[in-house]
Order: sequence, then structure tokens, then C-alpha cells
Amino acid sequence: TEIYTLSLHDALPIFKFGHYFTKFPRESANLFLGALFISSAFDAVNATESLETPLNKFLINRPMALSLVEKSKRNREMLNGCSWFDMERIAKARTVREYDDVVTIHQFGFKSTDDYYKQSSTVKSLHKLAVPVVSLCALDDPIQPGDCLPFDTANAEGSKLALITTKRGGHLGFLEGFLPAATPEHFMERLAAEFVGAVQAFGRSEERRVGKECRSRWS
Repeated sequence: TEIYTLSLHDALPIFKFGHYFTKFPRESANLFLGALFISSAFDAVNATESLETPLNKFLINRPMALSLVEKSKRNREMLNGCSWFDMERIAKARTVREYDDVVTIHQFGFKSTDDYYKQSSTVKSLHKLAVPVVSLCALDDPIQPGDCLPFDTANAEGSKLALITTKRGGHLGFLEGFLPAATPEHFMERLAAEFVGAVQAFGRSEERRVGKECRSRWS
């Protein structure tokens, strides 16, 4: 029996893999025993709105956008053949939304940025999860604030989603100690290690159970 675990660490992969788990529940159940999401951005619409508040726009949104612009510059030779590629327009992007408006929606065929964010959100389809998903989120996450988290889905009967929330931690923070840089391991790392260990233990127990069933069937 092969054991698959998955640890996701930022918003973009969550959009991608979150859709996989909700769009292909039967396939994911055959491949994965469980999944761990960290600082999950389930709602791309609210995540973008949060990034556009004044402080977040200055501290997070603008640096993210400039980083995306720089990546476009580095890959301009490869992208020059695309009809939508306009480096002059891309270079003017100062927010993630502005970048998505001139790059992402054209590259992946979305009607608009609003359409892109709506289709990228998994918040309304989490009830389709077929494997247990543990999600670690901080209530002060500037990208996915606590009031946007899917608590109703997690609390619903039969839900496959478990939310672990902390009062502080930001986005992929969860640091501990007076001098965090001097601390070799923090809460996020310990949780990930515990999750992987639990999944591996469950996989071994399932392997033993299936093995016993096969032996009793053919004995």
C-alpha cells in the first residue's frame, strides 16, 4: 500500500489542489489518505479584498505584485509569442489584481479577474471533500482573515474538514519564542510532522487490516 501525504504552504497551491480535492473526490480518495493545508486561502474573493485594505496593500500586496512583474520580465522571451503579453502594461501593475488583469486571466482563459477569483475559490465546495483535510489557519492572517474561514463547513455533520486556528500567526508565521530566529522548530513544523506521522501510522494499520482480510479469505 502506498501512502501519499500532501502539505501545502501558500494561497496559490491551495487554489489548485483545493479544486482537485473537491472536483475529483473519488480519485483523490484513491490516492490520498489525508491532506494538510497551511494558511489556506479558501475564498479568493475575500482574500483579494483583504489584500487591498490600505496597510495590507502597502506591506503585502505591492511587494507580491512587483515580484510577479519581475517573474514576467525574467520570462519575457518565452512569453513574447503570446498575443496577450504586453510587458509595458505588465510593468505598471502595482497590485495582484492589476497583474491578474493583464496576465493571469488571459493566460488561463478567464472572463475577468472577478471570474478568476470566483472560480478559484473552494469555500462553497468543501462539502465535497472525500479525504480528511486538516487546515492550520491564523485568525490574523492578512490574506485569509478569520472571519472568512469556513467554520460552518468544518462544524457540519460528516465534514471531512478540520480547522485548527490560532489567535496569531499571520500568513505562514506561527513563530514562537522571544527570539523566533533562534528557535529551530515552531508550531507549524511540529504540526506537520505530527500529521505525517499519524497518516503513516494509519496507512500501516490499514495495510495490516487488508492483509488479514486477504489471508482469511484465501485460507
